[in-house]
Amino acid sequence: MASFGLTGKGLRRKRYVDVLNTMEDRAKELFGENINLSERSPLGLFIRLISWSIGIVWQVVEDVYNSAFVDTAEGHSLDKVALYIGITRRPATRATGTVKFTGDDNTVIDEGFLLETEDGVQFETTEEATIETGTAEAGIRALEPGTDSNVPASTITEIVNPIEGLDSATNEAATEGGLNKETDAELRQRYIDSVAKGGASTIDSIKASLLDLDAVRAALVIENHTMDIVDGRPPKSFESYVLALDNPETKEKVAHTILEVKAAGIKAYGTESETVIDDAGQEHTIGFTFANEVNIEINVTKTTNEEYPEDGDERMVTEIIRYIGGTDEDGSIYAGLSMGEDVIFTQIIKACYRVPGLDDVDVTINKVGEAAGTDNISIALTEVAETDYEKVSVS
Repeated sequence: MASFGLTGKGLRRKRYVDVLNTMEDRAKELFGENINLSERSPLGLFIRLISWSIGIVWQVVEDVYNSAFVDTAEGHSLDKVALYIGITRRPATRATGTVKFTGDDNTVIDEGFLLETEDGVQFETTEEATIETGTAEAGIRALEPGTDSNVPASTITEIVNPIEGLDSATNEAATEGGLNKETDAELRQRYIDSVAKGGASTIDSIKASLLDLDAVRAALVIENHTMDIVDGRPPKSFESYVLALDNPETKEKVAHTILEVKAAGIKAYGTESETVIDDAGQEHTIGFTFANEVNIEINVTKTTNEEYPEDGDERMVTEIIRYIGGTDEDGSIYAGLSMGEDVIFTQIIKACYRVPGLDDVDVTINKVGEAAGTDNISIALTEVAETDYEKVSVS
């Protein structure tokens, strides 16, 4: 007889048919082999009714068992598992940007002034601004988090509550930084990347701590443990490479994180330099370097059948971006390949075939500005492959 429940190989649950067979065998033991257990007999109906309910209970037991492991936990249970190593699910974030106002001089636009796009995506100013020589600029942030708040340039033009002296407003650049709540798959991957975080002052723990920042999508730490200058790095130093937005807020967060986990007396070197104040009020100069992004173009020519969905092209573009890393058309940002990982040609073909209804694909890849081909693309240790929906063509 098969063994069910907790076994040496984990939990093995009883399916409905297993429960039914067990109950029928027990009924025969109690009432004899000739007992009527057909689907329309009273006892047969009763056994099937109870078996169905017991099968559901076994399924719940399996879900509870799986909720304890990062590979199988979902939703809130996965959040609890992640807390074991000190990480939490990244919440949805609001996009930020800058808006330019035009109007009469000395007109004051208060902090919290509302603007919106024609599609109704609303933004508020994060600072007070006064129009001088006909214009003024102010920082803005979206009222609602998510990728929908990443809007193109010249789209935030609607003034929700007009005021005297203000003629118009527009964003001269796209807003950025809006992210949806981290998915289970993304949290699992960050869990795996962050397991070394507990080892303070090691290369892996510095990398893991940097990866725990919302703004950082990839990280690499290289140390120089010699007494000589190596590749520009001073003796007894390390250099942290990060793939992130180049803005003051991100720089400050990265520098603070490095200070918290680096060993005392070891220099944090890099092309970027930030001054950080510790808990004792002492200033520290922390260096790090933004990773070099290698932009990749992909061209796909497909042959499909009747199972190919209407949005198949868009889904294929998304699957390719998920593999390489970059920004999708809806503003979703995918981490993709880690720093120094080569772009593998066959993996792009594999990503294409995640869309149903595909008979054949002809794929070429290349670095932007170079000839297209079918060879793997080598990525240096301090580089990260990146693409986006404008660089992936499906026809």
